Amino acid sequence: MLARSSWLFVRACVGFATDYRHNILTVKEELVSAVEHIWSGSTTVEKELCLAKATVQLVYLRSVEPIDGVLPETPAHRLELCLTRRPPDAEGSYLDLWRHDQFESIGDLYMVPAGTALRGRSSALQITSISCLLAPDSLNALLDERWAWTDSRLQDCLHIADTRICQLLRRLAEEVYHPGFASEAMAELITEQVIIELGRYCAGLTEAPQKGLAPWRLRVIEDRLAEVRDVPTLAELASLCRLSARHLTRGFRAARGYSLGRHIAERQLDHAKRLLATEQSIKVIARALGFASTSSFCYAFRRATDETPRQFQERERRRLIGALHLN
Repeated sequence: MLARSSWLFVRACVGFATDYRHNILTVKEELVSAVEHIWSGSTTVEKELCLAKATVQLVYLRSVEPIDGVLPETPAHRLELCLTRRPPDAEGSYLDLWRHDQFESIGDLYMVPAGTALRGRSSALQITSISCLLAPDSLNALLDERWAWTDSRLQDCLHIADTRICQLLRRLAEEVYHPGFASEAMAELITEQVIIELGRYCAGLTEAPQKGLAPWRLRVIEDRLAEVRDVPTLAELASLCRLSARHLTRGFRAARGYSLGRHIAERQLDHAKRLLATEQSIKVIARALGFASTSSFCYAFRRATDETPRQFQERERRRLIGALHLN
């Protein structure tokens, strides 16, 4: 049975050279035919942009029933970003590579390698997505010749927590929705960046699974902690990682060798020090970091550093003045 899955219905062929165009377009036509047969009246191709190196489609999909089906293998890598929000229970399993009962979480951004079939399932959904079919050589040329799709790398590609790729695909979607001056040229440049960033992501994946949390979950935590705002709760991080709070804290300690609470405190302290080195007032900084009052921020900072925010600011100014005099 063909896939009852959101990924089957939004296709964009990005980054393939002219030599690959015939094969990818043939695959695309077969997928479109299958979609129309299964999802007649439920899927709408909202926009399409055909380029020399890309054919981009943005599709709205709605299903009132749970989805469970197979996304058949193609000669192209498939990269998809859900522009709205994928159901939190979405999960997938690589056919012929994983056990029939082995499923892993699928994030808003995921990739399926060429020649690989994926079984996916989720609850009812209502989403809009942009999906890319990439010629294998466009990505493989960026990777070491010894690089291979190991089990852990396949798992990491089901949930790609890379903000740069997400931003590029959203920018590409904007060009399709609202084309402007030299829109096609801009779309070509964006697709090249997508391939490069995807190559960087893949090159950074480890060959063997690491202890504790999966790499994508660690990246989700780091992305959230990189935001200069209130401290995330354990429940919030657990929800982002799609784990229970207990599994999250245990997994983080196994991966990093220290507690998640300590890591959160250290990252917030880093934010505080960086902001205190600017011209912002302590009151503004306390508010930006989510403290209820300036006094509570000052207490927390002094407890962590043995000096007040004001003392830290003055010391940083003296250091900066000294460095300027040396130059």
